[in-house]
This record gives sequence, structure tokens and C-alpha cells, in this order.
Amino acid sequence: MAKVYRQYFAGLASAGGALACGATIGWSSPAQDEFTGENDYGITFSTKEYAWTGSLMTLGAAFVCFPVGVLITTIGPKWTMMLMVILFEIGWALLIFAQNQMMIYVARFLTGMAGGSFCVCAPMYCTAISQKEVRGIIGSFFQLLITNGVLFAFVVGGFTKAYMFSIICSIPPLVFAVIFIFCPDSPIFLIKKDRMEAAQKSMEWLRGKDYDFSAEFNEMKADNAKLKENSGNLVFRYQCGNLLFFKHFQVNSRRFGATF
Repeated sequence: MAKVYRQYFAGLASAGGALACGATIGWSSPAQDEFTGENDYGITFSTKEYAWTGSLMTLGAAFVCFPVGVLITTIGPKWTMMLMVILFEIGWALLIFAQNQMMIYVARFLTGMAGGSFCVCAPMYCTAISQKEVRGIIGSFFQLLITNGVLFAFVVGGFTKAYMFSIICSIPPLVFAVIFIFCPDSPIFLIKKDRMEAAQKSMEWLRGKDYDFSAEFNEMKADNAKLKENSGNLVFRYQCGNLLFFKHFQVNSRRFGATF
């Protein structure tokens, strides 16, 4: 029997980045009253100016789509997420030590880039590491933690000043990195790179050395070969594009200016 708990651990660890993403989404609303009035930063926004702190986050997420695709293909979802932790921390550092509006705008754009990357990488990683029997549960971790991240931001932001609020929001990406570093690369990514020995070691870590995963491993290789055949198919690309397009008609944008 496979060691399912390791798959749960890796899935929760990767989805931990969703908590950081949720905190980024939820940051702008609790901080609004402070930044549109008197505050310790000495930076005051009009309501229209402050609206850009929500918009720039989503623009950052949109901007990173193509670069993150290249990174995933090159270094895999695991190390792409680890790299995005640096971007998260640069963004939060700019918010913590902001001297003017532009620093806050740039910070929100950068944290949006990092958060958008996790929205691509984490679900992909969760799907790649999990068996069919538990894939649905592990796949739900991302949405569960991203909404909890928004809740986390609303609760913390309701009781702290913007300076301390930003410091606290910078912690989840670091916690994610410390835990996720111990998880293996995606076996599917390793198969795509023809690193079969490394892919088998990844499967051993996820399923256990005593579990016979040969049938599942061969299925992954067959799926990879089929994907290579379909990659140039325009109908296949059109279908995937439509799925992604409609997936992004969701309610997250309403949270940026939500009130308590």
C-alpha cells in the first residue's frame, strides 16, 4: 500500500503558497482605511489612487503567465515556486519600508506576480504527485488555503496597523519555503526531462519504497508521449485555452475593496 500521508504532506506543503497568495489578495481591503487617511507611513492615497493597489496585483499575476510557463518547463513547478518566494519577499519588503506611493504600487505588482505563479504551479504539482484515489482531496488543498489566506489577511488586518500587517503577511512565504524544500520534484516533470532515475526516486519518496508503482509510472510515461503528440494540435490548444479563459471569470477581484 502506498504511503498516502507523504502525498498529503507534499500537497499541503505546495498549497502552503496559496496561503501566501490569499494574504496578498486580502491585504488591500483591510489596509485601505489607513492608507486613505492619516497613517504612520506618511503616504496618503485618494480612493481612486488606492484602487490601483488591487488592480496592480492582478496585472502582476497576468504579466507572469508566460514567464512562469517557461520556468515550469525549464526548472519544474517545485523550483519555480521556490524562486517565487524571493519575489514575494522583495514585494513585502517594499511594502514594509515604503517611502512613497510608487514603492507600494511596485510591491503590489511583484507580490501579484508571485501569487499568480503559485496559482499555476501549486495545482499542477498537487496533481502530479498524487494517486488517482487521493487526487481530488489533494487537489482541493489549494483553493482551501487560498481562501484561508484571504481570511487570515482580513483577521490580522482588522487588528494591526499596516506596517505590522505587512510584516505578518511576509511570513507565510518563508514558512512555505522551509517546509517545501524537503518535498521531491514532480515525477511528471522529471519524466518530461527524461530523468527517469530521478523520477523513480521521486515516486519512491511519494509512494514508499515497498510499494510497486511500476504500472503508474508506465502510465505517466505513456501520457507524456501522448501529450507530445498532441502538443501541435490546434484543436487541443483551442480547448485548453477556452478552459483557462473561463476559469478566470471568478470573484477574487471583489475581495480587493470589500469592507468588514
